[in-house]
Amino acid sequence: MKDLKMAILADQEHCTGCGCCAAVCARNAIEMKRSDVNGFLYPQITKEKCVGCGLCEQACPALHITAEQGIEKICSEVYAASAIEDEIREHSASGGVFSVFAAGVLEEGGCVVGVAWEGMTSACHRMIQDKSDLALLRGTKYFQSRMGSIYEEIQKMLGQGKKVLFCGTPCQVRAVGNYCKMKGIEDGLILVDLLCRGIPSQKAYEHWIWEEEEKQGRRIQFVQMKEKRNGWNKVGTRVTFENGSETYYSFYENVFADSFLRDNTSVRNSCYHCPCKTVKRGSDLTIGDFWGYRNPGFADNKGISVVIVNSERGRKLFESVRGNLKTAPSTMWRVVNGNRAAFEPLKENKARDVFWKLLDEYSFTTALNTARDWRRLELEKFTDVPDGLEVVNVGTAQAKYAFDYQEVPIHGYNMALYKNPLMYNIEILRNHREKMASGVIVLITLEYPIFLCPNSHELSMEEARRIRADCGGYAKEESFLRQIGARNYRINHKKFWEVDQELYDLIHLGWERTIGIQGIVLQCLENEQVRQKRKYAVEDLENLISYCRSASWKPILVGLPYSKELNDYVPREFKERNFYEPVARVEKEMNITFYDYSEDSRFAALDNYMNVWFLNERGRKKFTRVVYEEILQGKEENGTKQNGMD
Repeated sequence: MKDLKMAILADQEHCTGCGCCAAVCARNAIEMKRSDVNGFLYPQITKEKCVGCGLCEQACPALHITAEQGIEKICSEVYAASAIEDEIREHSASGGVFSVFAAGVLEEGGCVVGVAWEGMTSACHRMIQDKSDLALLRGTKYFQSRMGSIYEEIQKMLGQGKKVLFCGTPCQVRAVGNYCKMKGIEDGLILVDLLCRGIPSQKAYEHWIWEEEEKQGRRIQFVQMKEKRNGWNKVGTRVTFENGSETYYSFYENVFADSFLRDNTSVRNSCYHCPCKTVKRGSDLTIGDFWGYRNPGFADNKGISVVIVNSERGRKLFESVRGNLKTAPSTMWRVVNGNRAAFEPLKENKARDVFWKLLDEYSFTTALNTARDWRRLELEKFTDVPDGLEVVNVGTAQAKYAFDYQEVPIHGYNMALYKNPLMYNIEILRNHREKMASGVIVLITLEYPIFLCPNSHELSMEEARRIRADCGGYAKEESFLRQIGARNYRINHKKFWEVDQELYDLIHLGWERTIGIQGIVLQCLENEQVRQKRKYAVEDLENLISYCRSASWKPILVGLPYSKELNDYVPREFKERNFYEPVARVEKEMNITFYDYSEDSRFAALDNYMNVWFLNERGRKKFTRVVYEEILQGKEENGTKQNGMD
């Protein structure tokens, strides 16, 4: 017996979850099942039922979709529009044009298919034949709806000679169009697609609902995702509870909406590859929010829709209901400019997999924030790793960053101690000593002012706090450092950067206040106080080196690079006295290697820096690779000595 060819469907990267394959299968061999991982629907084939007819492959939009499919021409008619009846707009997400189009079809005895709620956390496409049911289909449901048996219902009504208006996402519209074309029942079908940014997950929505209920201690009765209490330009989310109370969030305070609007964390995989984001639509009409539209006639802040007429069939419906709309001609340029996400591919977020895994164990907000922290880490990681290293952390990262990001013990990892007053580096290492294996390389990175900072010999912690308070107040870095171990990598990055900046200010404002230097206007100041600071800093550095060696680690000194502009500006005499001479003394007394990149021409260009002082991301990665390669090569002579400033 000849082997049957099994159906080949779109992979999970491109499958839109439209369910068209299941609808055309005469053997019921395909079932749409929800993924346990992300909550999206994907087809599953029962091999025993499949006869290899290939109908599902023919119907699948993801396998055959093209930008020109079903298009008569690039649309030439674009309008701003809103329902004349205020009640319709009040209960609609934008201008209420869907309700007007739907009412027009219903008045002619036709049917309308749109998305309705099905319980608190589920939505499905539903067919209505009466205007009294139209309210069920209004409003935005920000996750993917189930198509269920809607294909068969559409086929039945079209077969009876009725008009059917179907409204959905572009991929759903293409699927319905494919299905009806295969069945030979296209007459009477009116397809309306939405300006779609991407489809969030029902699973994500459910977890957000559960979190809200737990946080509020009340059961949720209804969520209006886009509510215009403060006007359409400031839409928000209204959450109504069973006891009648309400909570209102501005749209970006709603963490569920933020999860797909800000960085595409909770959207479907196929949304990253969507071929429907084009001015050539697969529908008769396209509708959506007309963001950015400016016209005095639409300035009531109650919502404006865009209507794009894509076919003659769409034009006829538009003209038939135009008396119930306020309209004004516009251009595709204005539509694209105000709704770029509906026409440009979404940027893929690699933190999605982390988010889905965490969502099963943590609250929605915790999973989202932790995934975002992970993504920031990945963006900062030095990925072009030289041979001989297991993992490298970006050179700009301070030790506290490196440790907090690391979930596993540090065996052979290379850490950069950067920018902290030397007195605090020992405490950082001591707090994380149990994580570090014997023989790890510890990079002690040095910058110009390090030898002129307040230090442990000069100030007690109480005295340091007092001085910082006099200067305007700073973070209590002592208690902050002690919390590092417990916080692990789940950190508040905004606060982290604030503390980091405060430590920097401590160094530089202390430098200015006690030595009289304004900003980076460096002076060749030399007095007993400056000499004592250099002496104490040398002792601190030597103690740090000794501590590393006592733990069987390998400390190496690294001089941070600065731009040519800064190096030209800083007097050579200042650098000799306050940087090179102290480091040379430590080199000799401690027999330690010093790699000096402070005047390295490879990093001299200003485009490697955020400003003349600090490397930007590209500069940091370039610097990190150079440092690690040269250390691993075991250079006896610092290569940068032959590579001085041009």
